[in-house]
Amino acid sequence: MTPLASLAQAWPAKQAIKLAAVAAAAPHGYTFAVVFDSHGVNPSLIPGLPFDSKKDLSPVVLIGTAPMVLGTPAGSEFKTLADVVAAARSPKGASYGTIGSGSLGHLAMAMLGKGNGLDFQHIPYKGGGPLMNDAVAGHVPLAIGPRWPACSSSARWTSGARWSKTTTARPTEPRLGRVPAGPCRAQASGVMPSATRKRATML
Repeated sequence: MTPLASLAQAWPAKQAIKLAAVAAAAPHGYTFAVVFDSHGVNPSLIPGLPFDSKKDLSPVVLIGTAPMVLGTPAGSEFKTLADVVAAARSPKGASYGTIGSGSLGHLAMAMLGKGNGLDFQHIPYKGGGPLMNDAVAGHVPLAIGPRWPACSSSARWTSGARWSKTTTARPTEPRLGRVPAGPCRAQASGVMPSATRKRATML
């Protein structure tokens, strides 16, 4: 079984399968792909990728970035970030869901836990849809994902920089504090086969 097939249910591998086809596409200028932050960590998480992320794909445009938000369903026992930290430091720990193993949310929470002595149990989902359904229904106590400007949530912890002054949508919930974990911002970008860029520069 190939590395990609064995990790087909992990979020980074799903993106890597798509990018393998893009990297091998003919340089006719009609093939592009939208990639997310996991594109940058794929070489570290998935050995034996059938393409070189740096050599076979070229960036085209940065579509946008967003801070990662740790949210809870309505009526959750977690009312503040202090509640989450207290649970993560208790013998039972605290569980959280992400869009999949190896996603930015997974890595951010692992870094948050390791850097602060917190015990978080990861619950990987097969994408954002299933995670959102369970988070809203209260089947998972915590969920982490990107906070794009038009979204709203019951946020308990936000990573990343301040909101842009040009953004009309603003967070409606109070900032409940930050736990040091380093910069963790979701990112969406456009890429194309490097062979396409090389051909374009020759024209």
